[in-house]
Amino acid sequence: LCLQVHPACVCELVQAMEVPQPRISRHLRTLREAGLVSDARDAQFVEYSLVDAAAGTPEAELLEYVARWMADDAVVAADQERLAAASRDQCVLS
Repeated sequence: LCLQVHPACVCELVQAMEVPQPRISRHLRTLREAGLVSDARDAQFVEYSLVDAAAGTPEAELLEYVARWMADDAVVAADQERLAAASRDQCVLS
């Protein structure tokens, strides 16, 4: 998961990371089960967010460490740029 710019739905993460939807969904489920990601329904979308770094939990501390470790990574930077530009207008709703 790229370092988050804002809560994002699966379709925005697909656009940002250029990875197929089933893979994104599978990884989000794993991250949610690990306590690293939370989800909330917003109309027909489910928005995913990284846990709050201020929470002081081990999961939040881990994400803070990962954020520092990946701060200068070019792939992460490109993913962040695409996530910032991603739009739900391109989402396909069934």
